Amino acid sequence: MKLEKSSRREFLRWVGGLSMGTVVISLVGCDTSGMEGTGDQPPNPPSPGGNSGITIEGNTVTLDLTGSEARKVAEPGGFLHIDEADMLVVNVDGTIRAFSAICTHQGCEISSFQNNRFTCWCHGSQFDTSGRVVRGPATRALTEYSVERNGNIVRITKG
Repeated sequence: MKLEKSSRREFLRWVGGLSMGTVVISLVGCDTSGMEGTGDQPPNPPSPGGNSGITIEGNTVTLDLTGSEARKVAEPGGFLHIDEADMLVVNVDGTIRAFSAICTHQGCEISSFQNNRFTCWCHGSQFDTSGRVVRGPATRALTEYSVERNGNIVRITKG
C-alpha cells in the first residue's frame, strides 16, 4: 500500500509534533530551578574558609571546632556536610566520624542527616552512623575516612 502525499505529509507533521512534545516534556522534567529547600534536592551547604573553621588542603580536611560551621560537630549528634570535599561528618557519642558523601548506589551526593541516618535524596538509600546500609537500593557501605582529634582540631584524611 502506497501512502498519498497528503497522508505522508500529515504523518510526518504528526511525528514531528510528537517528537517536539517529548523533548519539551523531557526538558521540563530536568528543570530543578526553584526547588531549593523543597526536599527534592540537597540544600546548599556552607562553604569552607573565613571563620567557618573548615580548611581543605588536598585530601585533608581540618576542622577547628570553634569555627562558625565546624562547631556543628563539636557536640554528640552534630552533623556537617562539606560539599567541596564530598564529605559527611558526624559526632557519634563524642566520637567524630567522617564518610564520603557519595552514595554507593548511583553516585548522588548525600547531604541529609536525620534520626541518626544519612539519606540519599536521589533514591532514598539510608546509612547509619557507621556508614552501613540500613535501607536500599544501595548495597555497599559509605567509604569511611581517617579522623584524628586533638582538642578542638580535627584532621580528616581521605585515604
